[in-house]
Amino acid sequence: MSDSAREKLIAELQAVPKPERLTWLAALPEQQQRAYKQILPAADVRKLNDTIIRLRQKPKVMSREVWITEARAGRATSEDAMIEVLREVADKLRPRDAQWISRIESSVAGRSFSRKQAAVIRGIYERYFDQAADAGAPE
Repeated sequence: MSDSAREKLIAELQAVPKPERLTWLAALPEQQQRAYKQILPAADVRKLNDTIIRLRQKPKVMSREVWITEARAGRATSEDAMIEVLREVADKLRPRDAQWISRIESSVAGRSFSRKQAAVIRGIYERYFDQAADAGAPE
């Protein structure tokens, strides 16, 4: 690496606030990370590698608002989210569907859904939200 390229990397790194440097470096493509690793002290390289691993392993937890918004848009990933949005539109459900949802909710009471219950919930949810995914609301 030439001296001018090294100086340029050092200047770019110093422009980033110190508390944000590791996260900023971890977000760079691998090729750029390698260049920065060549100018960093060994201790900082270890910290950077630890940060990269931690960020990759960090679970992506959705907030309740995002979880419900996704479910309203027809992209629910869990039966709990489906039940939640089906409760919101209970007045628009067919009576039989509303009965199924009510029965399943009362029988589960804090436990996980059986395969059959999950299939019924998914079927009802898809009936009301899959078709409406483009429109953003149930029919």
